[in-house]
Amino acid sequence: MKRNYDIDVLIEKFKKKDKIALARLITLVENNPETTTNIFNNFDSSENDSYIIGITGSPGVGKSTLVNAFSKILLENGKSIGIISVDPTSPFTGGAFLADRVRMTELSLHTNIFIRRLASRCYKDGI
Repeated sequence: MKRNYDIDVLIEKFKKKDKIALARLITLVENNPETTTNIFNNFDSSENDSYIIGITGSPGVGKSTLVNAFSKILLENGKSIGIISVDPTSPFTGGAFLADRVRMTELSLHTNIFIRRLASRCYKDGI
């Protein structure tokens, strides 16, 4: 069943820190890449500073442990965090980025954190 979401309503809810609205916006971008520009144009004049940090590496090198430790420090400093983990479907590695969410169980319960896993959709190594 295909759902229609009003992008403007979702954006307003997201700006009020509604995690469900954020999840739906991500789903829209994931399933309809042509909506990306429309969604992102609503954040051009954002008043808050945000940063994007990319973490990558081979399976088992400690990505989850690093993200967990780094996130705890940011949360202790009053920051809000969004973690988007990409599950690569590469036939070569068979690995999964941040797939071991057991290490991040404590984080996932925190009110200032949003964690979402996305499939790479057949793009090699999650790219």
